[in-house]
Amino acid sequence: MDGIHPKILKELKEELAKPLAMIFRKSHEDKDIPEEWKTARSSAIFEKGSKSIAGNYRPVSLTSIVGKVMEKLVRNHLLEHFITNSLFTNKQYGFIGGRSTSLQLLRVLDEWTEAIDAGKDVDCVYMDYQKAFDTVPHKRLVRKLEAYGIGKEMREWIQNYLSGRKQQVSVNGHTSKWHHVTSGIPQGTVL
Repeated sequence: MDGIHPKILKELKEELAKPLAMIFRKSHEDKDIPEEWKTARSSAIFEKGSKSIAGNYRPVSLTSIVGKVMEKLVRNHLLEHFITNSLFTNKQYGFIGGRSTSLQLLRVLDEWTEAIDAGKDVDCVYMDYQKAFDTVPHKRLVRKLEAYGIGKEMREWIQNYLSGRKQQVSVNGHTSKWHHVTSGIPQGTVL
Protein backbone atom coordinates (compact mmCIF):
# COMPACT_ATOMS: atom_id res chain seq x y z
CA MET A 1 0.00 0.00 0.00
CA ASP A 2 2.75 2.47 0.84
CA GLY A 3 5.04 1.18 -1.91
CA ILE A 4 7.75 0.21 0.55
CA HIS A 5 9.03 -3.33 0.25
CA PRO A 6 9.71 -5.09 3.58
CA LYS A 7 13.24 -5.85 2.40
CA ILE A 8 14.00 -2.10 2.28
CA LEU A 9 13.06 -1.73 5.96
CA LYS A 10 15.16 -4.74 6.83
CA GLU A 11 18.22 -3.68 4.84
CA LEU A 12 18.08 -0.05 6.00
CA LYS A 13 16.94 -0.65 9.58
CA GLU A 14 19.83 1.33 11.11
CA GLU A 15 19.22 4.34 8.87
CA LEU A 16 15.42 4.24 9.19
CA ALA A 17 15.09 3.49 12.91
CA LYS A 18 15.27 7.11 14.09
CA PRO A 19 12.97 8.66 11.44
CA LEU A 20 10.42 5.86 11.89
CA ALA A 21 10.55 6.26 15.67
CA MET A 22 9.77 9.96 15.21
CA ILE A 23 6.82 9.14 12.93
CA PHE A 24 5.49 6.51 15.33
CA ARG A 25 5.89 8.78 18.36
CA LYS A 26 4.09 11.62 16.57
CA SER A 27 1.30 9.27 15.47
CA HIS A 28 0.87 8.06 19.05
CA GLU A 29 0.99 11.53 20.61
CA ASP A 30 -1.43 13.09 18.11
CA LYS A 31 -3.57 9.94 17.69
CA ASP A 32 -3.17 10.62 14.00
CA ILE A 33 -2.92 7.63 11.70
CA PRO A 34 -1.88 8.19 8.07
CA GLU A 35 -4.58 7.22 5.59
CA GLU A 36 -2.22 4.69 3.98
CA TRP A 37 -2.16 2.78 7.29
CA LYS A 38 -5.97 2.54 7.21
CA THR A 39 -6.42 1.10 3.74
CA ALA A 40 -6.24 -2.46 2.48
CA ARG A 41 -6.33 -4.03 -0.94
CA SER A 42 -7.74 -7.52 -0.66
CA SER A 43 -7.59 -10.37 -3.12
CA ALA A 44 -9.96 -13.28 -2.83
CA ILE A 45 -8.04 -16.56 -3.07
CA PHE A 46 -10.12 -19.61 -4.01
CA GLU A 47 -9.77 -22.48 -1.53
CA LYS A 48 -12.14 -25.33 -2.46
CA GLY A 49 -15.68 -26.19 -3.49
CA SER A 50 -17.82 -24.24 -5.89
CA LYS A 51 -16.25 -21.07 -7.26
CA SER A 52 -19.70 -19.46 -7.27
CA ILE A 53 -19.92 -19.49 -3.44
CA ALA A 54 -18.25 -16.46 -1.85
CA GLY A 55 -17.48 -18.39 1.36
CA ASN A 56 -15.09 -20.63 -0.56
CA TYR A 57 -12.65 -17.75 -0.99
CA ARG A 58 -10.11 -16.57 1.58
CA PRO A 59 -9.24 -12.88 1.64
CA VAL A 60 -5.58 -11.88 1.59
CA SER A 61 -5.02 -8.21 2.27
CA LEU A 62 -2.12 -5.94 1.44
CA THR A 63 -1.62 -3.15 3.94
CA SER A 64 1.08 -0.60 4.66
CA ILE A 65 4.42 -2.12 5.67
CA VAL A 66 5.34 0.91 7.79
CA GLY A 67 1.86 0.76 9.34
CA LYS A 68 2.47 -2.90 10.22
CA VAL A 69 5.63 -1.95 12.09
CA MET A 70 3.60 0.51 14.20
CA GLU A 71 0.90 -2.13 14.68
CA LYS A 72 3.54 -4.54 16.03
CA LEU A 73 4.68 -1.92 18.54
CA VAL A 74 1.08 -1.40 19.70
CA ARG A 75 0.46 -5.16 19.80
CA ASN A 76 3.61 -5.71 21.87
CA HIS A 77 2.51 -2.97 24.30
CA LEU A 78 -0.94 -4.56 24.67
CA LEU A 79 0.50 -8.07 25.11
CA GLU A 80 2.96 -6.84 27.73
CA HIS A 81 0.11 -5.15 29.62
CA PHE A 82 -2.06 -8.28 29.50
CA ILE A 83 0.78 -10.59 30.55
CA THR A 84 2.14 -8.29 33.29
CA ASN A 85 -1.34 -7.88 34.77
CA SER A 86 -2.23 -11.60 34.41
CA LEU A 87 -5.20 -10.80 32.19
CA PHE A 88 -4.80 -13.94 30.08
CA THR A 89 -6.04 -17.22 31.46
CA ASN A 90 -3.42 -19.97 31.42
CA LYS A 91 -5.76 -21.69 28.96
CA GLN A 92 -5.28 -18.94 26.35
CA TYR A 93 -3.05 -20.31 23.61
CA GLY A 94 -3.96 -18.40 20.46
CA PHE A 95 -2.02 -15.29 19.46
CA ILE A 96 0.54 -15.55 22.27
CA GLY A 97 4.18 -16.32 21.52
CA GLY A 98 5.43 -19.63 22.86
CA ARG A 99 1.94 -21.08 23.12
CA SER A 100 0.70 -23.13 20.21
CA THR A 101 -2.58 -24.80 19.45
CA SER A 102 -0.67 -28.11 19.47
CA LEU A 103 0.29 -27.51 23.10
CA GLN A 104 -3.30 -26.61 23.87
CA LEU A 105 -4.48 -29.87 22.33
CA LEU A 106 -1.96 -31.85 24.42
CA ARG A 107 -3.13 -30.08 27.60
CA VAL A 108 -6.79 -30.82 26.84
CA LEU A 109 -6.06 -34.47 25.99
CA ASP A 110 -4.13 -34.80 29.25
CA GLU A 111 -7.07 -33.37 31.23
CA TRP A 112 -9.52 -35.68 29.47
CA THR A 113 -7.32 -38.72 30.09
CA GLU A 114 -7.04 -37.87 33.80
CA ALA A 115 -10.82 -37.43 34.05
CA ILE A 116 -11.53 -40.74 32.29
CA ASP A 117 -8.93 -42.54 34.46
CA ALA A 118 -10.73 -41.12 37.52
CA GLY A 119 -14.03 -42.54 36.26
CA LYS A 120 -15.50 -39.15 35.37
CA ASP A 121 -17.52 -38.31 32.28
CA VAL A 122 -15.97 -36.07 29.67
CA ASP A 123 -18.20 -33.82 27.62
CA CYS A 124 -16.89 -31.72 24.80
CA VAL A 125 -18.50 -28.95 22.81
CA TYR A 126 -16.79 -27.62 19.69
CA MET A 127 -17.71 -24.14 18.56
CA ASP A 128 -16.56 -22.24 15.53
CA TYR A 129 -17.16 -18.52 15.73
CA GLN A 130 -17.38 -18.00 12.01
CA LYS A 131 -16.07 -14.60 10.93
CA ALA A 132 -15.56 -13.66 14.61
CA PHE A 133 -12.78 -11.19 13.88
CA ASP A 134 -14.79 -9.64 11.02
CA THR A 135 -17.69 -8.64 13.27
CA VAL A 136 -16.04 -7.09 16.34
CA PRO A 137 -17.78 -3.74 17.06
CA HIS A 138 -15.05 -1.09 17.32
CA LYS A 139 -16.63 0.87 20.19
CA ARG A 140 -17.13 -2.28 22.24
CA LEU A 141 -13.51 -3.29 21.66
CA VAL A 142 -12.27 0.08 22.90
CA ARG A 143 -14.54 -0.15 25.99
CA LYS A 144 -13.09 -3.61 26.70
CA LEU A 145 -9.57 -2.21 26.47
CA GLU A 146 -10.55 0.44 29.02
CA ALA A 147 -11.98 -2.24 31.32
CA TYR A 148 -8.65 -4.09 31.09
CA GLY A 149 -6.74 -0.99 32.13
CA ILE A 150 -5.32 0.14 28.79
CA GLY A 151 -4.46 3.84 29.08
CA LYS A 152 -6.52 6.61 27.48
CA GLU A 153 -3.83 7.63 24.95
CA MET A 154 -3.45 4.09 23.64
CA ARG A 155 -7.23 3.57 23.50
CA GLU A 156 -7.66 6.81 21.56
CA TRP A 157 -4.94 5.79 19.12
CA ILE A 158 -6.61 2.40 18.60
CA GLN A 159 -10.04 4.03 18.19
CA ASN A 160 -8.63 6.31 15.50
CA TYR A 161 -6.76 3.39 13.92
CA LEU A 162 -10.03 1.45 13.61
CA SER A 163 -12.18 4.35 12.37
CA GLY A 164 -12.17 5.61 8.82
CA ARG A 165 -10.73 2.39 7.43
CA LYS A 166 -11.44 1.38 3.86
CA GLN A 167 -10.70 -1.52 1.57
CA GLN A 168 -11.19 -2.72 -1.95
CA VAL A 169 -11.39 -6.29 -3.15
CA SER A 170 -10.06 -7.90 -6.32
CA VAL A 171 -11.47 -11.15 -7.67
CA ASN A 172 -10.51 -12.69 -11.00
CA GLY A 173 -9.08 -9.42 -12.30
CA HIS A 174 -12.07 -7.31 -11.25
CA THR A 175 -11.55 -4.69 -8.54
CA SER A 176 -14.32 -3.19 -6.43
CA LYS A 177 -14.63 0.46 -5.50
CA TRP A 178 -13.36 1.49 -2.07
CA HIS A 179 -15.65 0.50 0.82
CA HIS A 180 -15.59 1.81 4.38
CA VAL A 181 -15.00 -0.81 7.09
CA THR A 182 -17.17 -0.17 10.14
CA SER A 183 -16.57 -3.28 12.22
CA GLY A 184 -14.08 -6.06 12.63
CA ILE A 185 -10.37 -6.33 13.09
CA PRO A 186 -8.66 -5.16 9.91
CA GLN A 187 -7.70 -8.03 7.62
CA GLY A 188 -3.97 -8.25 7.00
CA THR A 189 -2.94 -6.46 10.18
CA VAL A 190 -1.06 -7.80 13.20
CA LEU A 191 -3.27 -6.27 15.89
